[in-house]
Amino acid sequence: MSEQGNHLLLGVGGSIAAYRTPDLAAQLRRSGFEVKTVLSRAAEQFVTKTSVAAMSRGEVYTSSDALTDIWRPTHIELADWTDTALIAPATAATIGKLACGIAEGLLAESFLALKPEARRFVAPAMNGNMLNQPSVQRNLEQLDQDSFTIIASRTGELACGYEGNGKIARIDNIVEAVS
Repeated sequence: MSEQGNHLLLGVGGSIAAYRTPDLAAQLRRSGFEVKTVLSRAAEQFVTKTSVAAMSRGEVYTSSDALTDIWRPTHIELADWTDTALIAPATAATIGKLACGIAEGLLAESFLALKPEARRFVAPAMNGNMLNQPSVQRNLEQLDQDSFTIIASRTGELACGYEGNGKIARIDNIVEAVS
């Protein structure tokens, strides 16, 4: 694990790959990270708060947790706590929001409020045609310029039935990248 600190904020976008989140969170915890997780509204369709909390042994937040204290909003608390930030899976929508500075939803708000020294990672997962769109590629290039490390997706059978690039990276590759 990095000497940067062990507080990892795991953002989960609304991709079918979100079903792997409990295993990812458990491996991150076993690697020495204290994990807090933010599920996007769309991610809640694929994975539950309870399953992620059980495997990460950490707090899990959803859009309904966005404002628990008017004087200290949740996204600021999470951002201040974070040493390492990871979005896995990162959807085209989430990537676009971050690349354009659109603070819509607790996940985007938390990542846009990160301290400058926080390490940032995204692991894209989406249909290959979406991933290869010029706009999505530009947004990934912008995140790269904004100090995000892009954890490359892989090629194979996608949930939509297509073959191609867009599968989320293997869990061990994601953990290795952030450690």
